Amino acid sequence: MKQICESQEIIRMNVHQTHQKALKAILFDMDNTLFDFVAVKLIACREILSYLGGEDRDFKADPGELFSYFLRGLRV
Repeated sequence: MKQICESQEIIRMNVHQTHQKALKAILFDMDNTLFDFVAVKLIACREILSYLGGEDRDFKADPGELFSYFLRGLRV
């Protein structure tokens, strides 16, 4: 955890030094309007299942089932 905090601080200092006058704002897309997080999460689920299946060509897992884990606590 300490290493992560140190890395974040180094990145923050580098950004500040490099873009001291250029950086005017930071935009966060929290509601899936600019970037389709659902599609990316489904792709990630497919890749994870592909990796877990490895050489087993008969491994047929539904990425939607894994994706539903990300929706836990939400009523969809």
